[in-house]
Amino acid sequence: MRVLSLPGRHYPVNPYFLYFCDGLEGEGVEIVDIRSKDALLLKFDIVHIHFPEHYVVEHNLLNALKWTAIHGALFLASKLCGKKFVRTVHDVVPFRRRHEWLLKPFMRFVDWLVDAHVFMAQSSKTEFFKHYPSAAKKPSCVVEHGPYDVPHTDTKRLADLRATLEGGVQNPFIVGFLGNIKPYKGIGAIVHIPETLSNGRNVRIVLAGKYYEDTEVEVEGAFEGMGPERLLHIDERVSDEKLNQLIQAVDLVFLPYKLGWNSGLGLLVLSNKARFLSSSLPVFSDMKEMFGEPWVYQYDNPQDIRGILDVIESNTPKTGDIADLEKKLSGISFEAGSKKLKAFYESLLPSSKG
Repeated sequence: MRVLSLPGRHYPVNPYFLYFCDGLEGEGVEIVDIRSKDALLLKFDIVHIHFPEHYVVEHNLLNALKWTAIHGALFLASKLCGKKFVRTVHDVVPFRRRHEWLLKPFMRFVDWLVDAHVFMAQSSKTEFFKHYPSAAKKPSCVVEHGPYDVPHTDTKRLADLRATLEGGVQNPFIVGFLGNIKPYKGIGAIVHIPETLSNGRNVRIVLAGKYYEDTEVEVEGAFEGMGPERLLHIDERVSDEKLNQLIQAVDLVFLPYKLGWNSGLGLLVLSNKARFLSSSLPVFSDMKEMFGEPWVYQYDNPQDIRGILDVIESNTPKTGDIADLEKKLSGISFEAGSKKLKAFYESLLPSSKG
C-alpha cells in the first residue's frame, strides 16, 4: 500500500507529520514523497490530505492561486485515475478567513474528492457532521493525536531556566502561555489570572511567542497594568526544544482557546508530564475525560480561574499519577494510531491492494 501524505514528513512547521509518516511506515505503509517521480506518475493508492484550506488562507492571493492550481490539478488527475482520498479534519472550519471567493469553491472541490474522513476526537467528528451532514454518509474513523517523544532537560539547565522565569520573585507559581499568539488562542483571558493565590503565593505569567496578525488590540488589553514582576514576555518564535523546556519549567500551561477541535499543544504538555488549564471546548473535555486530574483542568467561567489555580497548586502529581499518565499516553501512541489507520485504509481499497 502506497500513500501520498500532504503535507509529508518534511513539513517544517509542525512535527506531527514526521510522527504520522514514521508511524505508518512502521506498519508497512509506503509513504510517497510529493517531490518524487512516483508522485508525478501517480504511483500511489491513497492521497491523505491534511489542512487543505491552508493552500488558500495561509498565503497571499498570488500564492494561493498558484498552490490551489498545482494541487487541484494533481488531485483531479489522481481522482480520475481511481485513487482514494482520505482527509484528516484538523479544523472543522478554518481559523482564518481569507480569499473567501477562492476558499469556498476549493473546499467544495476537496469535499467532492474525499472518500473518507479521519478525526482526532469524537467531539470534532460530531461537530463536523453538524456543519456538513452529507459528509456523514462517507466512511470515517477516530484516530487520536498521539503523544510526542520529548527530551528530558538537564536538571541544572532546567533550574537555571526556572530562575530566569521567576525574574527575582520569590517562589512564584508560574503560568505559561506558550507558542505563537494567534486570535483563536484567547490571550485576553490572562486578565483573569490572579496576582496571588489564596495562600498568598505570587503568580507570575510567562508569555513565550510572537504576535500573530489581528492580536495586537487583544494583547494590549490583556497586558495593561502588568509590570515586569508580574509578566515576562519572551518575544520570539519559540523552537521545539525551547518550548519543551518551558513546559517543563512552568507550573502550569494555560490554554484559554476560543476555537479548536484538536490540541497538539495539549498533547505536548502531557508528553512532558506537565499540566494544563483550558477553556471548556469539547476537545479539552475529551482530554479531561481521558487523562483527568491532576493533569487536565478546565474552567467554564473565567471568574473561577483563581479557585482552580488553588486546587492545581495543592494537587501535585505523584509517582502513581505519572505512571497512570504514561500508560494512557501509550494507548494513543502514533504506533497505535497507525495500526488503526492502516486498517481503515485497507477497508477503502480493493482486497488486492490492502
